[in-house]
Amino acid sequence: MKKKTNIAIFILIILIPAFSIAQNESEKKMFHAKYKYKEFYFEINEKSGNLIAIYTQVGKRYYYFTEFLDTLVVQKQGQENLFSGKQSKIQIKKNKAYLFLNEKPNKKPKKYVLDTVGNLKAAYININRGILFKASIKLSKELNKEFPLQYFSYWNGFSIWDNIKNKDIYYKDFPPFAERLLAEIKDSLLRINEPYVKLTNELLDNISTINYSELKTGLLKLPMGYSSNSNYFRTVVYSTFNKRPELFFKLAEDLPDKKDFIYYCVDDWKTIKKLKTIQTNSSLQKEFIKMKRKEKIVGILFATGYITYCLAFYGGIIYLIVK
Repeated sequence: MKKKTNIAIFILIILIPAFSIAQNESEKKMFHAKYKYKEFYFEINEKSGNLIAIYTQVGKRYYYFTEFLDTLVVQKQGQENLFSGKQSKIQIKKNKAYLFLNEKPNKKPKKYVLDTVGNLKAAYININRGILFKASIKLSKELNKEFPLQYFSYWNGFSIWDNIKNKDIYYKDFPPFAERLLAEIKDSLLRINEPYVKLTNELLDNISTINYSELKTGLLKLPMGYSSNSNYFRTVVYSTFNKRPELFFKLAEDLPDKKDFIYYCVDDWKTIKKLKTIQTNSSLQKEFIKMKRKEKIVGILFATGYITYCLAFYGGIIYLIVK
């Protein structure tokens, strides 16, 4: 499934024609500042300016996205131009801009110093990358809501960005281009996943009465994937195990190349105990129980080791503080 998705995305990117609008770079002036987890761009003309931020979030999740923060208009002209917006003010002195930004209500505005941007194309690339990645996060959420059994990672935004040729177009022209591109990608993913959803629902609705041959044929049409990727196959198999456990080892025997994954589909001990007690002539029953016991022991050892490490690490810190 993942391979099909990546191929579809790649083909769509290649087929979309280059989108480029000529810009008169001499009419634009930009200022820029980069801090730990955020960057600011301020583009001005004679009467107004646009304040743009790029935010980076790290930790359990990594995000990189562009926000259009404010539109500012000239309040004062002369040696020190002053621009004012809804949540920010910018004072320009020679080649520097001083940004006063209200980031939190009822808090004193923060001051940032921005330097003149020498390479506008590089600035556009940076801003556009954040626009694309923000749009890919939105697309990921929409698809995961519509197809809960198939995980669509927002990390796909990076591969989409890598295959775009016209990265340096003017940032105001980039959002509609990105929207069209991601709309095409979404349509292709809908076409891929809708048949899987339909087949999965049919199998689940008839799982108690469907004959074994139809069940096996249907399963072979579904993509296999671990819980972090695709759950169509796993969901049907798990339902089969709970409602018709006598078919568990038959499936494992008839699909030897998928046996390990079929074993993986059962991960709760209530179902494992049920499979342990069913009457079967299959030689795979002992193999399955042995493997699950081993997995349990490994899990316990890992958890014990992790707890021991945490106790030792934080206990050492507490000891040093007290000492």
